[in-house]
Amino acid sequence: YATFAVVNEGDAVRGDSLLAQVMLRRRHLSGYHAALVGYLEAYLAGDRSQALPKILLAARLAPSSRAGYNAAFVLLQLNRPREADSILGSLNPDRGPMRDWPTYWSQRAYAAHLLGDHDRERSYARTMRARHPDQRVSWVVEARALAAMGREQALDSLFVAAATLDPDVYWSQGAMYVVAGEELAAHQRGDSLVRFRQAVTWFEERLRNDPANRAHQTWLAQAYLGLGDWKAAERWLSIVDAKGPPRLFIRGLLATLAARRGDSAGAVRLLGPGPTAGHVDGEFLVYEARLAALRGDREEAIAKLSTALRLGVNNFHWVQHAVRQDFAAMAGDAKYRKLMVLEGGR
Repeated sequence: YATFAVVNEGDAVRGDSLLAQVMLRRRHLSGYHAALVGYLEAYLAGDRSQALPKILLAARLAPSSRAGYNAAFVLLQLNRPREADSILGSLNPDRGPMRDWPTYWSQRAYAAHLLGDHDRERSYARTMRARHPDQRVSWVVEARALAAMGREQALDSLFVAAATLDPDVYWSQGAMYVVAGEELAAHQRGDSLVRFRQAVTWFEERLRNDPANRAHQTWLAQAYLGLGDWKAAERWLSIVDAKGPPRLFIRGLLATLAARRGDSAGAVRLLGPGPTAGHVDGEFLVYEARLAALRGDREEAIAKLSTALRLGVNNFHWVQHAVRQDFAAMAGDAKYRKLMVLEGGR
């Protein structure tokens, strides 16, 4: 359980160390805990497809445990939302480990989003907010659902309601503008540029009061990406990158911007080295696939993306539109379409 805790905090090195201690005592474990160890071993190595059968076994051995939730979480990383939705629907949010567990509702919303069921996505976001009003991500998820449906009047009402909330959080009103713009652009509904401009205005005002806020800087960069202002996006991403610990998300975006300039060597350098020996990383492979797509290497781009989705990609439901943007030149490719087709028909 300590391994679970540090993995949830993103500390894979500490996770490996703790798991090694458990492995020394593996023969003393119950079948359920042995399955959890197998799950963690594969998860830390980066292969969610190998982790999945282990956590499904744990869920069968202990139906009242949190293993079912973890299985659904992995299925979403593997872009298998229908199975994730089925498992989450079998869990009782009012009893056992899901009681008072807010991310149960966000995972339900993410599965519905990938399935293209945006009415249900919105319903889960609103339920999450009613039960857990301190979870600001619910506002962003509802904005995304409304934008996907093209319901801009309801979206405007939601923005008005959000204006009274604490602005200095990660899932802020400004983040709602960015996510709504991305979704409007993806579905070609409404004027996405209006939302990105609202985001720029909102974040620039906040940064005048709190110029070192990295979350605001990161979202502002994404707003400029939505506007197609590559120079402004790169400037803000570079500021974030220079002032904090290395983050794959920031390095990856900087690398794609270099690739857009035609600087393939610079893009590879900015992305940096891959995982350590014995580990794989679907998220890293997605960035490599995006770079290959931007330089016109169709075969490598599709091969990298295929491997990434087989291994599992953290937060795939948030990055799918960026992938589509970089793969725009091969949108008609049959292999690519087969990889990216979502079960909801989107």
